[in-house]
Amino acid sequence: MRRAGQCKNPGDGCHRPGVVTDREGVDVVHDTRRRALQAKIEAQPSGCWIWTGVINRYGYGVHARSRERMAAHRYAYLLLVGPIPTDGHIDHVCHTRVRDQCTDPARCMHRRCVNPAHLQVVENRTNVIEGNSPAGLNARKRHCDSGHEFSPANTRISPQGHRVCKECKRIANALWRARRKRAA
Repeated sequence: MRRAGQCKNPGDGCHRPGVVTDREGVDVVHDTRRRALQAKIEAQPSGCWIWTGVINRYGYGVHARSRERMAAHRYAYLLLVGPIPTDGHIDHVCHTRVRDQCTDPARCMHRRCVNPAHLQVVENRTNVIEGNSPAGLNARKRHCDSGHEFSPANTRISPQGHRVCKECKRIANALWRARRKRAA
């Protein structure tokens, strides 16, 4: 192995600063990390690459190197695809497609998927809305708890940012007025 800059032919592209290459100019460190990642992956018929290493209490794989810890799916994305924007979140596309099958988030196999083809960079808002959190579940609701449709004509947004069903509000106001009239 040689350090970058010790190439036989300086024009062959193997002399990137700080990169250790073999005789063919292959980035040895990147290749070693890739092989280490592959050793902790089990391919599934669904196409998911399931992380077989350490799993945290939320069901996500954890990649640990030295004292550095990182979510395994973020590490795989960084290693195999490239940098993640500062405000970017990695969303499991494979989970979004079958979200109703995952009843226990800590045991959800999709959280352990590190296949870059199943991962996409999204904004935090998109990641929350597509997830199974209360905010995500409420955002996907098409009807209020009383069954009225959340249509533009029947919905207003409160100052806190919540959707309010106008029909339910109209009924609640009518009941309040009737109680107030009886009390007077």
